[in-house]
Amino acid sequence: MSNLTRFENEQDYKKIPPQLLYEFRQVGPTDPIYIPEVARNRKCTNIFCLLPVIIILVLWIVFAIMIMSNVETRVVVYGVDDCGNVCGMNNVKTIHQVEHCVPKDYTDYPLVFNRCIYEEYEDRFTPTLKALHYYYTSWKIWLPFVAITIAGCILLFLAYRFFTAVTYWVFQMLTCALLVAYAGVFWYITVARTIAIIFVAIGFTIYLIVYVSIIAFIIYTGRYKLIIGIIAEASIAVFKIPALLVVPLISMLIVLLMYTALSYIFVGYVLNAITIYYGEDFYLKTDYVDLTLAYHNPGVFFCYVFFASLGFYLVHAFINGLQCMVVAGSVATYYFTKDKLTVSNTALVNSFYVTVRYHLGTVAAGSIVITTLSATRGLTHLARYSIADDSVLLIACYYCLLCCICLLEEIAQYFAKRAYMMTAMHGKGLLDSGIRAARLLWHFLLDTVMVDAMAISALNTAGVWLYMTILAFIPLFYVPDQLEFLLPMVLAMVLIGTTTFFYISILNVAVSTLFLCICEDKVMNNGSTSLPYFMSKSLAAVMIETEEMVKTKQEKRRHRFSEN
Repeated sequence: MSNLTRFENEQDYKKIPPQLLYEFRQVGPTDPIYIPEVARNRKCTNIFCLLPVIIILVLWIVFAIMIMSNVETRVVVYGVDDCGNVCGMNNVKTIHQVEHCVPKDYTDYPLVFNRCIYEEYEDRFTPTLKALHYYYTSWKIWLPFVAITIAGCILLFLAYRFFTAVTYWVFQMLTCALLVAYAGVFWYITVARTIAIIFVAIGFTIYLIVYVSIIAFIIYTGRYKLIIGIIAEASIAVFKIPALLVVPLISMLIVLLMYTALSYIFVGYVLNAITIYYGEDFYLKTDYVDLTLAYHNPGVFFCYVFFASLGFYLVHAFINGLQCMVVAGSVATYYFTKDKLTVSNTALVNSFYVTVRYHLGTVAAGSIVITTLSATRGLTHLARYSIADDSVLLIACYYCLLCCICLLEEIAQYFAKRAYMMTAMHGKGLLDSGIRAARLLWHFLLDTVMVDAMAISALNTAGVWLYMTILAFIPLFYVPDQLEFLLPMVLAMVLIGTTTFFYISILNVAVSTLFLCICEDKVMNNGSTSLPYFMSKSLAAVMIETEEMVKTKQEKRRHRFSEN
């Protein structure tokens, strides 16, 4: 099973080995090489890329402060009358200094959700108040379901750990069924002759054909055994370092804090710009709108929305990249440890320290690239809907451009994550790590890329099915007959989706890291007694069986061609 012994009829790119590891590390041929690289041999990478991230976050905070400085917090929380007397307080002066306004004592007014309701109007509850009620009590909905989501993800990990083959094929069949359903639905509704629907239907059909063809190919070549073996090995690595199951919780809490901060600041602005103030008797005056603040500071509001959206996506990508690098370092430690029984949570601690100490700049660099492409996609959407022309040519150009941007975004995300993994292993910057990852994947193209893609696809599909299953149960427990329930429902969907995303990312990163580790292992070693592989015996057995099957298929095909 020699790693660099190629067949004579193989493509040229297969015959060019990747750069030797000691050359990539820029050390001597006899110097010891550790994977992951030890902390004392690392240097800070892409440190200047942290500057744009810091600038955007500072601008984000500055605009938030500027907005909140124009917002009277008591107005947001309690509400005021036309003169600015705050509900629930003995006002000594009014917020609006107008001649006919006098301070009033509203301490004895009945409160409904911290809002004053005059006794004569207690029966005039508006949909807004009901929405506030559902919003304030929404934690009773999303908190249990977030806990259920975490439990579901762990059960999914256990299924992949102990019933890998069955779980894998079940979700592959579900994926095909889902694609058939989507394609069928969109082709059915193309009777409306909407050009956008036709493009979507064509896209789903092409995706279905490609997906089924790849499944048929991996079954024919026997590479499905390698996929199943690596997913099983990844789940073993995750449970061998159980602290990895806590990492998504930390990521999710940071994102939740961001959601909360953005929501509070934005709602605070809106409540003071497009006022939901109460009249003198504190019933809701739906016909009263005060746009004073919006007229005075439209630029501030636009800049805040822009930097908030950009900053949120950037920080989200940064957190995801940070989690990716930390998990990759932990899994690489597991793979390149000879005695895997000795691997513990220390691997995660060391990986976290190395990432934060040396490689935050690399995470920032990848996040900037991903955010830039995502912002370009968003501007493309905005430009399309700002143009009134609905001609077929314009729509076709729009979808072609959008397809190209989305393709570039997917490629950037794919290689950025692999660069994070290589940085965790070797301590190099984003560009050097990305180039090495690309060369490794290029050298072992059919051995890794297609197999990696199918493994990741199966895991992502499992996450999607888990997400949809949990969402389907929410209305069974909470079925109010008011549309205001949609607000906490949307909040629950976002939080459940975020939880599923970060947990499934753990297994995704573990699988992709193992693929890169196998590539590095096959470059350094050949499986002989003198150069044994680092991979576990079970994974090595699957690798040998898969390669023998592929070799047999290739020899039969070559023999058939020679006869013809």
